[in-house]
Amino acid sequence: MRIRVPAVVAAVLLVVPVPVLADDGLGDYLEHDAGAEFHGTGVVMCTWGSDSAAATYEVTRHEGMSMTSGPSGDLMVTPAITVMRAGGEWYSVEFSDRSEWSLSDRYRLGAVTPTVHLGRAASAYLVLEGDLPRVRLIVDDLTTVPLVTEVLDADGRVFRMAVLIAFDDTPGDMPPPPEAARTLTVPSAQAGASLPESIAGYRRVDTYEIAGGGLQGYYSDGLFSFSVFEKVRGSTPEAFRGATTFMVGDGRYRRVVTPSEVWVYWNAPDRSYVLVGDLPPDHLLAALDGLPDPGDRGLLVRLWRRLFG
Repeated sequence: MRIRVPAVVAAVLLVVPVPVLADDGLGDYLEHDAGAEFHGTGVVMCTWGSDSAAATYEVTRHEGMSMTSGPSGDLMVTPAITVMRAGGEWYSVEFSDRSEWSLSDRYRLGAVTPTVHLGRAASAYLVLEGDLPRVRLIVDDLTTVPLVTEVLDADGRVFRMAVLIAFDDTPGDMPPPPEAARTLTVPSAQAGASLPESIAGYRRVDTYEIAGGGLQGYYSDGLFSFSVFEKVRGSTPEAFRGATTFMVGDGRYRRVVTPSEVWVYWNAPDRSYVLVGDLPPDHLLAALDGLPDPGDRGLLVRLWRRLFG
């Protein structure tokens, strides 16, 4: 789970509104906070090579509250609190510190063209990374809600897509925020040298302690983000034992593709790492190249651990 942004299907893709006009530049475009109320049902899917995953979700915004529900759980965001449901229990998530959002200057807006989706007047927006198409959006003209989001890889293929298949701009009442059974407080921490300040155009904007010891570095370029979790080296988690393996240089990694993000696991000689993010594959491979390489413990270390634990 990505602590900074809980891994609820399509929460990031669909709760962020955008304005109808883009004259103020991409940063203003993405940061704009529309107050439109709506309810939608959609499908989100992610594909990387032979791995793919898809899921349905529901998203509602009403009276300043946003609610996203999918197979991974529920996420409710209000002006005052953020709560999530996982495993049948609700949690309130609190961060001891949180950096301000900012957008990398490598992105810009491209062409805007009129279109129609679900019988509604809409506009198609293109986000460019240099001259490379990176994100395609179809935005409802009346409410400024994204109806279609496509994230593209370096070859222009769709890596992740979220599509609303039903949309209602009169959503009705939402239930009040539930009383959270537990409060998850995520304390800030100082990063070690293994978590660099920047990787492949992404900036480490926050660092947190994680339960059981270890660190989470949260990286963002304003459009995509990922977290790197670092702990003392251990055995491969069950979720990754049957995962797809892939190589970056001489390093071997394991990946799991979910509908809204990719999880990557590897062992360095003394640490274990998990990267969880929504960034496209070419960005992810560049990020891995800037992190500690996979590797085995030396022979003497393995012998010592075998003899003395």
